[in-house]
Amino acid sequence: MKNLRFVIVLMAAILFAMPSLKAQDSSLGVRAGWQSALLSYDGETTDALSSFYVGVFKERKIVPLLHYGYGLEFAQMGGKDKDMDLEYKLGYIGIPVYAKAKVGPVYGLLGSGINVKISETDDIYQDKAKGIDVPVYAGVGLNFLMLSIEARYHWGLMEIQDQTKNQYLQIGLGLSF
Repeated sequence: MKNLRFVIVLMAAILFAMPSLKAQDSSLGVRAGWQSALLSYDGETTDALSSFYVGVFKERKIVPLLHYGYGLEFAQMGGKDKDMDLEYKLGYIGIPVYAKAKVGPVYGLLGSGINVKISETDDIYQDKAKGIDVPVYAGVGLNFLMLSIEARYHWGLMEIQDQTKNQYLQIGLGLSF
């Protein structure tokens, strides 16, 4: 566990210590919100598991309407089976990377990233999930001064178990500095 904490702190330090192109063309921020996750397997899905996500990000302007960003985020994935009263929870530390097209206060996001599994509670599956997941996502948002409201939907590209992939919806708030 000490090694995991060290790796997380090291990743955060590297992420935010990178020099900016211009100070006025970049911003730091925090984001957090509600998440609804499920597992898709062989054309079927589990029931949704509600949880939260929280993270930090850094964003830079390329041109006035186009930005890119990256961050560090904790999120809980998984699913549940209401009939059997079982839950499957996976905790991930993610490094999202995205492009943001902005027109006025409205913006759209497209991104990907890498999620590293840090925890797993298993009431459903006998096999452990793989340690890495790679999602792609699309989203929309609205900026108001330093506050943003956004919704993003993520699709896992990798199988975390035999024919099983993560999918999740995130709705939250961000605060830019």
